[in-house]
Amino acid sequence: MTHPTTADRLPRTLTESELMALIDVLRHERDRALIQVMAGCGLRVSEAVHLRMENILWTGTVPALRFIGKRGRERVVPMNLEVQDALRSWLEVRGINGSPYVFCTIRKHDRLSRNTVWFSLRSYARKAGLRHVHPHMLRHTFGTALADEGVPIERIRDLMGHRNISSSSIYIQVSAEQKKAAVERIDRRPWVLRWISRHRNRTYRFFNGA
Repeated sequence: MTHPTTADRLPRTLTESELMALIDVLRHERDRALIQVMAGCGLRVSEAVHLRMENILWTGTVPALRFIGKRGRERVVPMNLEVQDALRSWLEVRGINGSPYVFCTIRKHDRLSRNTVWFSLRSYARKAGLRHVHPHMLRHTFGTALADEGVPIERIRDLMGHRNISSSSIYIQVSAEQKKAAVERIDRRPWVLRWISRHRNRTYRFFNGA
């Protein structure tokens, strides 16, 4: 009888190339923003579908998401430039439609369901040539990227919204096993494009400066 190794018991994440392949097949602004937010901010699928417009903190030095996570714990997670770009593109398409939810349906503006997210991600993963991809894998990818970057475990706990630090330590193990992508998913675009993103996102105000 073969016993599972430590690596077998660790949560599976997407490699940088797998995540890029997944993002490359996303054609809808909402779906691109949804995947980028989940992978770039470590949201659980339930947190993503319940993310409200008021949870977006666009003003300030670093745009961030603030929301109440599992067991009522509040956390603030900064958005990297790629997440900002994707979210801004979706908000411009979404417009002011009366829905309090960031990720809503196009016609009726209803909140997305967990099943819709699962189905969409699975469909996109197939197009990208990836197997057995599920929403929580995006969260694991974020946590491992933090560990890869050497982020202190206390900070990982805060960003992930864990109650116990032991829940966060697993990503240190994943990082040691895999040595994969960084928390920012290293932005390999030319510096000019990064500068344009930074400038546009710094001056962007979806709420008319509120």
